[in-house]
Amino acid sequence: MLNQLVRWFQTRPVWLRGGFFGVALCTVLFIFYIGLYFPFLQFAYQDQLESDGTMPGWTTNIPMVTGHLFPLLSEFVFDVTLVCEETETVCSSWDIDNGCTQQEQVISESCRGKADLIGFLSFTIGLEAIYFVLGSVGNVLLHKRKKL
Repeated sequence: MLNQLVRWFQTRPVWLRGGFFGVALCTVLFIFYIGLYFPFLQFAYQDQLESDGTMPGWTTNIPMVTGHLFPLLSEFVFDVTLVCEETETVCSSWDIDNGCTQQEQVISESCRGKADLIGFLSFTIGLEAIYFVLGSVGNVLLHKRKKL
């Protein structure tokens, strides 16, 4: 089975093999950040997180350079109003004698959660596409250089 997979992979065009490699690298880096890097930092800076709620700024440099910080921060970057409308009414001002004096429309939490998921998946697919293109171009250039 593995032999057949390797043979199939080797018969694909150079650019496609590089693209597959780029996507695999992107996925492995994502698993590394989620499974090892961020948990280790949380453990290493546990005292600082408990005291002031922050970590040193350099801790996000590596994930930012590789692009993997953007899907993780997508809920802060992605505009939920692209997906959701303000449908729920909440009271924004109360008076002891008269009760609710002012109401406003807000986005429901369930729609906000769906929008956050859509943002995360959009950024993730975009990052995978970038890695696919970089892997394809890199592999083509590598094979051209080998032929010279």
